[in-house]
Amino acid sequence: MRIRYYELLFCTILTYLFCCSCSKDTTPEIESITIVYNPYGIVIDNIHYRFHDYNKATVINTNGENHPKSSNYSGDIVIPSSIEYDGQTWIVNEIYSDAFLGAKEMTSISLPESIEIIGDHAFYGCTGLTSIVIPQNVREFGKEALAKCINLKTAHVHCNVSYLDGTFSGCSNLQSVVIDNNIKEIKEYTFQNCSSLASISIPKSVNRIKSFTFSGCTNLSAISIPEGIKNIESSTFQDCTSLTDIKIPNSVEKMEDKALMNCSSLSKINLPNILTEIGAHALAGCSNLKEIKLPNTLTYIGAYAFAGCSNIKEIKLPDKVRGIEVCLFQGCKKLESVTLGPEIFTISWDAFNDTGQPINIYCYTLRPPRYDLEQPMNYDINKITFHVPKSAVDEYKKSYSSLNINIVGDL
Repeated sequence: MRIRYYELLFCTILTYLFCCSCSKDTTPEIESITIVYNPYGIVIDNIHYRFHDYNKATVINTNGENHPKSSNYSGDIVIPSSIEYDGQTWIVNEIYSDAFLGAKEMTSISLPESIEIIGDHAFYGCTGLTSIVIPQNVREFGKEALAKCINLKTAHVHCNVSYLDGTFSGCSNLQSVVIDNNIKEIKEYTFQNCSSLASISIPKSVNRIKSFTFSGCTNLSAISIPEGIKNIESSTFQDCTSLTDIKIPNSVEKMEDKALMNCSSLSKINLPNILTEIGAHALAGCSNLKEIKLPNTLTYIGAYAFAGCSNIKEIKLPDKVRGIEVCLFQGCKKLESVTLGPEIFTISWDAFNDTGQPINIYCYTLRPPRYDLEQPMNYDINKITFHVPKSAVDEYKKSYSSLNINIVGDL
C-alpha cells in the first residue's frame, strides 16, 4: 500500500507540471514595455495610469489619484496616445488633477493629441519645465494647471477650452505665450507675477478679463485690450511697473478699484468715451502720468483714484461727477488746477493731502458744494484759491467762512 501511495503521488506531480507547462501565459506581452502592479494604479514605463470606461486611460500622480502629494516623475516624460494592457488598447485622454504636482525633477513633457482633459494643478510647481505645448483637442483645462512653474519660458495653448483659470500664476520666467482664439475668458490670477512677460497678444475672442489677471507683471510694457471688454476689473494690471502703453477699447464702461494701480511708467492714457466709473485707487501710484482726459460720460470717481500721480498738473472733472472723494488727489505734488463740473455736490478737503503746490479750483455751480470737516494733512488749506461765479461769491464766502481759503468771484 505504501508503494502504491508514492506511485500515485509521483503521477500527480508529473501531471501538474505538464499542465503548467502547457498553459498559456495570461500576462500581456508588450515589447519594450515594463508593467508593474501598484496599489496606486498600473505603472507602464514609469507612468501611472487608471483605466475607466470606453477603453480610456488617465495619467495619475505617482501617489495615486486621491493623494495630492508631490509626484515622483522625473526626466523627460513622453505620454503615449495609447497603451496596450490586458489584451486591449487604451486611449490616453486625461491628465488627472495633481498628476505631476511638484514633480521638480521632470525636465520636459510631451502630450499627445489624444489628451482631452487636464485637471486642476496638473503641472503645478514643476520647476524643471521650460516649455510646454497644450494639444488642440483639450476641452477641459483645470485651475492653476501650470502655476508656480518658475522656470517655464514658453507656452503654446492650442486647446478648445473657453477660459484660462490661474493657469500661469507665479511663472516668473515666462517670456512668451501663444493663445488660440477659442478663449473667451481669462480668469483671476492667470498671469499674476509673471515678472518676465514683456508682451502678450490677447485673442479677439476674449470678452472678459477678471481681477488680478496681470497683476505683478513687472516687465509687461504694452498691452491691447480686445474690443468687447466692458470692465477693467479690480487690480487687473496692478503693479505693472513697466507698462507704458495700454490700449483700452471704446467698449469699456467701468474701471474698477486698483485696476491700474502703481503702473509707474505709464505717462498717458486714453479713456473710452463711454466710461462711467473710475474705482478707488484705480490710477493711484501712476507717478509718471502727466495728463489725463476724462470723458464726459463719467459719473463717479472713487477715493484715492489719482493719489500719487505726482506729475499731473491739471485735471478737469466731467459735468456729471458729483463729488470729490477722500484723498482723491493725495500726493499729486505738481497739481495746480482742478476744474469742477456744474453738478458738483460734495468736496472732501482731504482730497488734497500732501499736494504741496498752490491750487486753483474752478467751480461753476451757483450753489456752494458741501464739504467735510476734515482738514488736509500736510497741506496748508489757505493755498487753495476757489474761483466761483461772480453772482455767487457772497454765498461761497458765507458757506466757507470757517475755512481759511481764498474765494474769488471771477467766473
